[in-house]
Amino acid sequence: MNSLCFSIFSYPSLIKKLLIFSLFFISIQTFGQDIYDAANSKRYADYLFKSKEYSRAALEYERACYLDSQNWDAHFYLMKSYRKSEQAAKGLAHYQTIYFQLPQNQISQFEHEKNINLFTIQPSFFITKTEKDSLDDLQYFKAPSILLTYNWKASQSYLISENYKEDKTLSKYYDNAVQGLNTNYKKPWLAGTMSTLVPGLGKVYTGNYKDGIIAFLVTGISAFQAVRGYNSKGLNSGIFILYSGVFTGFYLGNIYGSVKSARQKNRKLNEAIDRKTKAVFYEWAE
Repeated sequence: MNSLCFSIFSYPSLIKKLLIFSLFFISIQTFGQDIYDAANSKRYADYLFKSKEYSRAALEYERACYLDSQNWDAHFYLMKSYRKSEQAAKGLAHYQTIYFQLPQNQISQFEHEKNINLFTIQPSFFITKTEKDSLDDLQYFKAPSILLTYNWKASQSYLISENYKEDKTLSKYYDNAVQGLNTNYKKPWLAGTMSTLVPGLGKVYTGNYKDGIIAFLVTGISAFQAVRGYNSKGLNSGIFILYSGVFTGFYLGNIYGSVKSARQKNRKLNEAIDRKTKAVFYEWAE
């Protein structure tokens, strides 16, 4: 036995060949499997999806669907990956390509995901829908759709008709409708009128205090200089002509700016409710 071991280890080249052969055999067993097959692509796509790398997950799900067109779980998560990576239009397009192939037991969840993708692109689609349209979970699509039109009274009425108190999600939408009704919107016509009477006052009304003070000072100084020039040399005064133009430009611009400021303020108030509404929707959609 000792002589045998001695004879083997006395030939390093033989040992080296045996090691190389063993490594080669193991590599064949390990890498003989296709790491890009449908199953591995699906597993990797699932990992990317859980890691919230939705764009990359979509690419892997595309590969998995191509390699195994009957893998409905891959198709479903491909649509979700498209939506979550801001490619909802692709999700709808994919749905159209597989709709007629879907097994009966898969249609419901795919229809649901299709509607979520559709809401992402065009929420107004659901406003006119009724129970006659046989649309699953209609109230969860229609309620936020109405809210996004800023028709707070219509939103409130619809949610009351849907017994919002019995549902956590609908209750949140109702709170948003109430917030909209209680929002202190700025009236553009009032902002313009205030700045007509007192330059800058309309911007103060909309909360732009700094702009309002600047507008008041610039317009007031321009008016003062124009009067000073007129008193000095009359209508032919260069100072009068210059500052009259400055005054007129700032005065009219201030009125327009106040109206615009009121509209911007209202838009920001609406956008704040928009964000809350969409947050509620996508929390439910998960």
